[in-house]
Amino acid sequence: MPNYNGPNAEGETREDRVSEIVESSAPLEAEPPAEKPRTGRRLGIRVVILVVIFLGGLATFRWTPLAEYANPEVIAEFFRGLGSPWWSPLVFIPLYAISVALGMPGTIPTLAGGAIYGVARGMLYNTIAANLGALAAFLVARYLGRDFVARILKGKAAALDEKIGDHGLGTILYLRLIPLVPFNALNFGAGLSRISLRDYVLGSLIGMLPGTLVYTYFADALIRGTREARTEALLHFLAAASLLIAFTLLTAWIRRRTQKSR
Repeated sequence: MPNYNGPNAEGETREDRVSEIVESSAPLEAEPPAEKPRTGRRLGIRVVILVVIFLGGLATFRWTPLAEYANPEVIAEFFRGLGSPWWSPLVFIPLYAISVALGMPGTIPTLAGGAIYGVARGMLYNTIAANLGALAAFLVARYLGRDFVARILKGKAAALDEKIGDHGLGTILYLRLIPLVPFNALNFGAGLSRISLRDYVLGSLIGMLPGTLVYTYFADALIRGTREARTEALLHFLAAASLLIAFTLLTAWIRRRTQKSR
């Protein structure tokens, strides 16, 4: 009878062979996890780009040669020089949107739109352009800075951010109607917050309508004053001035009431 427990021709015993089989069937050791991407550095680069865009845009329309073009009269004169072609709005709307996204105060192109196109068309073009510019700034801030802000917010700041996000529509609507925060700063600030895109777009669209109407009508009334009969022009100007004063006083009154209630 053959001996299965003895060594084979190569000198291996049965125990040696069993040990080899067990070792070969053992599970392989898990490979060490791959190194995580350096998200912190990427977020830091994004934030730097965002700051450069925001501060660079503000500086461009204040301390560079482009500042002289950030004037309603200059803008209106440029478009009048085109001869009012049908494609004029296709130039005005993108220029308006890009300029306010980069930091130009929104009242400047809004007044220009009213002076160029009148109340009806000016209101339409100003509304489209202002919302496109606000949306562009929001999306830039959301992509470049939101992840960084979400990582550093802790405690009460994180809770406040969550509360603002839960009431995003009301927050944006209120801040658009009552200009507690400058137009450009609100665009970028909302992008950094937890406010949803839907709430931001809807709140901006509704909230900017009163101010856009007042400034558009006011600019149109000033132009009418140089073209129409004195009495009719005076009536338009007084109506526009009354709307502007009423809108300013109303926002100031609501602002004081809000501060007292806190």
